[in-house]
Amino acid sequence: MKASEFQKRIGYEGELARVVSKVAVDFSLGKYLNHKVVEAGYEDLNLIVTTHKGKYLVKILANFRNNESCKRYIDIILRALEAGVNHPRLLQSSQGYLYKNNFDGKEIRLVVMDYIEGQTLYDSREKVSLEDARFLVQQAAAINKIDLKVPFVYDSWAKVQCQISSHCFCTWRHH
Repeated sequence: MKASEFQKRIGYEGELARVVSKVAVDFSLGKYLNHKVVEAGYEDLNLIVTTHKGKYLVKILANFRNNESCKRYIDIILRALEAGVNHPRLLQSSQGYLYKNNFDGKEIRLVVMDYIEGQTLYDSREKVSLEDARFLVQQAAAINKIDLKVPFVYDSWAKVQCQISSHCFCTWRHH
């Protein structure tokens, strides 16, 4: 998919290098060298940004998100980090974690975080070690302990499997 297809998610079809160069300055990331679109994921536009100081992930938030949804996203990450969940550190500009700026008359909202080299567990296709399984269970437990009430956000990719009621039940077979 071309970068312009991903840019439709954010409603901005201008020059991304201009946006990312400004972000690099405003977040003190170092001299901008280049960026690459992350093709995995949906809704937002994710970019790996390389500067002379290192690599960062810039998540330009989709144009359908309102400010409350953007703040919700950041709050969830901050609460997860506070709970000890392994997640890239969020970076701040003078505006805080949520960065807003206008480019070619279009408001861009984004967050910046450390970039971590690697691949997903799914993409690795390796058998999960007992040590890794324990770590994943610990992370899931830490996430489940977070006491955070957030407003519902419709997820267009989620498929409702079953509504739990007296007329419907889901089964799971353990092998």
